[in-house]
Amino acid sequence: MRKIINSLPILIDDLSYGCLCVDEYGDILYANKMLCQMLEYKKDEILYKKIWKIDESINNVDELNEKFIEITNEPNSSIILKYKKKSGNVILSKCLPTLYTDENDKNLYLLIIKNIENIYSDRNILLNKDLEKYIQLGEMIEDILHQWKTPISLILTTTSGIKLKKELDSLSDEDYMLYIEYIEKSAKYLNSVINTFKCFFNNKNEKENFLMEEIFNNASFLLSSKLKNSNIEIVMENYNKSIFSYKQLFIQIVLILMNNSIDAIDNTNNEKNYIFIDSFVKENKFHFLIKDNAGGINNEYLKKIFDYKFTTKGDKASGIGLYMIKTILNREFKNSSITCKNKNFIYKNKELRGLEFLISFDL
Repeated sequence: MRKIINSLPILIDDLSYGCLCVDEYGDILYANKMLCQMLEYKKDEILYKKIWKIDESINNVDELNEKFIEITNEPNSSIILKYKKKSGNVILSKCLPTLYTDENDKNLYLLIIKNIENIYSDRNILLNKDLEKYIQLGEMIEDILHQWKTPISLILTTTSGIKLKKELDSLSDEDYMLYIEYIEKSAKYLNSVINTFKCFFNNKNEKENFLMEEIFNNASFLLSSKLKNSNIEIVMENYNKSIFSYKQLFIQIVLILMNNSIDAIDNTNNEKNYIFIDSFVKENKFHFLIKDNAGGINNEYLKKIFDYKFTTKGDKASGIGLYMIKTILNREFKNSSITCKNKNFIYKNKELRGLEFLISFDL
């Protein structure tokens, strides 16, 4: 996990959100540039200090773990905290904590922090353009760090193998080149994760030309760990369409819908799991379809599914994702709509049933 902490500056140092990593003893292990700017500290002034140096709502280790373990048990839940600047002034901040456990079963908390003094309102926070990405940031970082575990382990294992064989004087040229290839492939994979991550959190919402294939590939890449763990096959059709629209916003929409399908599939016992994605243009209007084979939902929920904080998943979800999609579409995409229905269909000579979403907007 220390390797992961060392990689945090690469991932999130330049984000427009405050980011803080704290261990279960209250020691601050990492603070990004924005957090230091918000609180008017230099990094070396708060690193390895106790979090209660800057957080007025926490006084000791017990309060730290009680507060954050409770909140991290509720997906996408957040907490309002008072952070103290170096000058002594206090700012009201919204904090989204994510819990990680290292190889020694020690807890680490990654805190995503936003100054909300000027925008504090329960519903307005959710509608704020900048905070839409903030809501997803904790889960996204968790996905990325999970993807990093395998290549990092491979690099460590490979370097240990090189060292051992060198000490035993049994390192052949062939073994050496093979080990170097493993390391290079793993490093390239880590770099591609970083680049995709930075692209996703680009704050520029401007129209541009892009291929739908690029959107689907980026979304599948960011969710690759979840897709693999849930044994889900992505079936894409008509993905080579080029459109002129808001690329970054559309990636967010696709990610939310794919995550929704993954969560639904995880509650089934299907022999095969699928997410189907299709897109087409008709009469200068773009249409995007996504469906799964998770069995659908109760018909009475279909009219409520885009309501604020409505969820069919109980405490396992916040009910914000689909509401956010509808908000983004209504605000940014001309003459847009999103509909949802239960769908029975045939694939590979088998009858399947799942939830189908259709998004449409003018080009």
